[in-house]
Amino acid sequence: MFKWYQGSAMMIVFLRAVCPSSPRGALAGSLWNTRAWTLQEYIAAKVIRFYTEDWTLYRDLELPNHKESPEVISEMEQATRVSAEQLIALRPGLSSIREKLHLASTPRTTWVEDAAYSLLGIFSAIGIPAIYGEGEASIGRLLANVLTRSGDASILAWTGESSPFNSCLPARITVFNGPATTHLPPPILDSEMDRIIARLRTPSFDLSVALRLYDRLNKLPTPRFAESRMTLPCIAFQLPRFSSSRTRSGRVYRADTIAFGTGR
Repeated sequence: MFKWYQGSAMMIVFLRAVCPSSPRGALAGSLWNTRAWTLQEYIAAKVIRFYTEDWTLYRDLELPNHKESPEVISEMEQATRVSAEQLIALRPGLSSIREKLHLASTPRTTWVEDAAYSLLGIFSAIGIPAIYGEGEASIGRLLANVLTRSGDASILAWTGESSPFNSCLPARITVFNGPATTHLPPPILDSEMDRIIARLRTPSFDLSVALRLYDRLNKLPTPRFAESRMTLPCIAFQLPRFSSSRTRSGRVYRADTIAFGTGR
């Protein structure tokens, strides 16, 4: 469907329940903007014309392409909560994955599976069949494909109910409605970064160890799925020295590794 819209000369959108006398913002609050398929249509179509319920041009816009109308752009920003620059920059494929998931997280669908199938073209997920009846596993199947092709681990940053496809993936796309930053550590302040850099310049710091660790991390394979199972990269360290001691809160175990020093 994405290619069908992409290849069209013009897409006409009939805004049900929107009349010529509707106030500003009627497009943003229209039924069309609540559908899961809307994002695909808006991104794919090169030219769009909006018509009200009596088939007159929305807001009497005479522009050949309503996607270029400042009024329409403003309403789409309001409906999607994404800036015009970001909307214009969105392209099919594996770029801006988290942003696309956020955009798709609020629209409603008649069928549970459509929340996933409406994104197949947006993520260029060629070869994924539509299997109506699989229910919430559809989102997991799509995200597994996107993660395997992109290696973008931000897909795993969510909180909610797990998918029957794989427990590392969500059952519903609505979990991406919030910002991804809730799962990320807070940014390091400039003053703290200066202290960290100063410590790294001391004679006791072994730069070669840090470089070896960086090389190992940089060469790790990306996360991927195979047969509904996820493979995550990891590094195993030998623990030549191991000790334990009792504290008020319980027993504390300490181990030395070449890369990290003493850990507990």
